[in-house]
Amino acid sequence: MSKGSPTSASLAATLTIVTAPGFAANGDLPASTIAYVSDITLSVTATGTPAPSLQWQISTDSGGTWNDISGETSATLDLTGLTFSDTGKQYRVKLNNGVGGDIFSTATTLTVNTGPQPALSVSPNTAQTITGTPARSPSPSPTAEKQAPRSSGRPR
Repeated sequence: MSKGSPTSASLAATLTIVTAPGFAANGDLPASTIAYVSDITLSVTATGTPAPSLQWQISTDSGGTWNDISGETSATLDLTGLTFSDTGKQYRVKLNNGVGGDIFSTATTLTVNTGPQPALSVSPNTAQTITGTPARSPSPSPTAEKQAPRSSGRPR
């Protein structure tokens, strides 16, 4: 290079795109959760850049107040030892990644039933209407006929 000629320099730059936290499609909680066993797992799929922190919360007064569940900061919440007295408790997840403030999942209301579990599978966040036909007698009604004993062809 000669004296007085222009010089060039390049600098490396990093572009970081941040997005507010949210829930992936079908990654939110259903409005209600029915447990036929004493142990269940709730789960969510969180999105956002940077990755959001998660905090599970519980309400025992129909959503009037929410309390953090100590130590529950993963995408899944294992509920164990459930009994009928847990019916009505609500659970949700709080997300935060520093972009846009706290975001809350749908609150799911727990119902604990005893008895056999029905054979039914429901996807999260999908409205489901379940209908059925009550048991009834077949039509026409079956009849019973008395039959004479079979003859072996030998006289008695």
